[in-house]
Amino acid sequence: MQWYDRVLIAALIVVVFFSTVVYLTLMKKETAPSVMVIGTTETHGAMQLPKIKVHVKGAVRKPGVYEFNVGARVEDAVKRAEALPKADVHALNLAAFLKDGDEVFVPDRGSRALEAFEEALSIGSTKSTPTYSRRQKQPLTGKVAINRATAEQLEGLPGIGPDLAKRIVEYRQAHGPFKSIDELLNVRGIGKKKLEALRPYVKLW
Repeated sequence: MQWYDRVLIAALIVVVFFSTVVYLTLMKKETAPSVMVIGTTETHGAMQLPKIKVHVKGAVRKPGVYEFNVGARVEDAVKRAEALPKADVHALNLAAFLKDGDEVFVPDRGSRALEAFEEALSIGSTKSTPTYSRRQKQPLTGKVAINRATAEQLEGLPGIGPDLAKRIVEYRQAHGPFKSIDELLNVRGIGKKKLEALRPYVKLW
């Protein structure tokens, strides 16, 4: 065998070897199991605050039930319901925090002025009657507005003495107007039984 025959055979062997390697590599890629990589994406949205619902009525343009984030104040409720020009918003504690289920009643200046005038007349007539004692309970002629009544007027309610009437007024001055009749439970000396006895005789405004 001549030397060039040996070179040709060696070249063929090299070609066959590399062809085999390439073929096996391609077959391995085709038969290899495909692995699906599922990426994890995190969405960091704004944290949702819990919601509360509040009923706004009275001297407002849009009375109704509104939804607020926890931490909203009475001022937010009045703005959302759009207070009328005649609304006496300063009668409310605008800085008070709202709670779920609260009722915000916005009074109007006309009704408050009329009631103040009637109250002045009743006080004047009481002073002109010498046989009437200031400490004597007056008979109830209607529901007592717990957000406007004086301590003396509150004493006309069943089961309310001078000390408890004073505590009701002090609570109102410290926390703003009562937003519901049930809020009377926060006054020391008023329990559920007494509240139910008072309920037929009281109103907010």
